[in-house]
Amino acid sequence: ERFPEIYDQVLRSRPGITGLASVYFHRHEERLLSTCDTAEKTDAVYARRCIPRKAHIDLLYQARQSVCLDVSIMFKTVSKFLR
Repeated sequence: ERFPEIYDQVLRSRPGITGLASVYFHRHEERLLSTCDTAEKTDAVYARRCIPRKAHIDLLYQARQSVCLDVSIMFKTVSKFLR
């Protein structure tokens, strides 16, 4: 609702359990948000820096979607949880 220009295209795909953005942007997102000292700043940083990057990654996935890529994402997700 807040970012229709970004998510109109992203939301055309069915959501999955995980995705490229979850796998590849997770650590960077944690670092960005850890610098925030208020809820308002956290929301602003998330909206300005995280959402556009995650949406871009989701659009890349849509453009290159394949079974091989899906299997790779699943393995990367599991390996992140096992660390």
